[in-house]
Amino acid sequence: MKESNSIRDAIVAFVHSHRRGKRIYCAKDFLRLGSRAAVDQALSRLTKAGTLRRVGRGLYDWPRVNPVVKRTVPPDPYSALKTIARKNDLRIFPSGMAAANSLGLTNAVQVTPVFGTDGRSRTVKIGNTSVSLKHAGREVLAWASRPAFNAFLALSWLGEAVVSRSPDIPGILREKLSQRQKRDLLKGLADLPPWMVPVVREIAVVEA
Repeated sequence: MKESNSIRDAIVAFVHSHRRGKRIYCAKDFLRLGSRAAVDQALSRLTKAGTLRRVGRGLYDWPRVNPVVKRTVPPDPYSALKTIARKNDLRIFPSGMAAANSLGLTNAVQVTPVFGTDGRSRTVKIGNTSVSLKHAGREVLAWASRPAFNAFLALSWLGEAVVSRSPDIPGILREKLSQRQKRDLLKGLADLPPWMVPVVREIAVVEA
């Protein structure tokens, strides 16, 4: 019982060292404190006591309370996805639509949040929000750690037909992308589909 209480107190101290509602935790974050069984037991007790909130399968937070309406604020899906990635040793990244939106290439927004992953396709529940994880193909994963990943995702989502009909797209990306990202696109020409190569050459005009 003493060990259990010690682990519980250590978890509370760690969680309370961060701001309410800013982080989402999983058992893996606390394994330095004791065995998996002991950590799971401590998390279960803290959840039952209301100290922590279970926001998804194996996910917990210290919920923030809205001072106006006196209600707990829903968990942040993006923080939860970071924790899911850490928990399962996965990569999780924006969808092509989200990448295109962030680069000013579309006004379309997702009704249901969709993200790519190198893990299996599935739907995860975070609070009252359902998030779809879609397994990405090899050609996408080859770019996943590169500086120009968002640009590649956006162009892939738009597709050859849309890009060929939209002569302003290369100019938009030329303005949005950094010199580092442009150089990265040029370095990765061999990893691009053939239709994208001339588009990238037009985008990636780098300064000497």
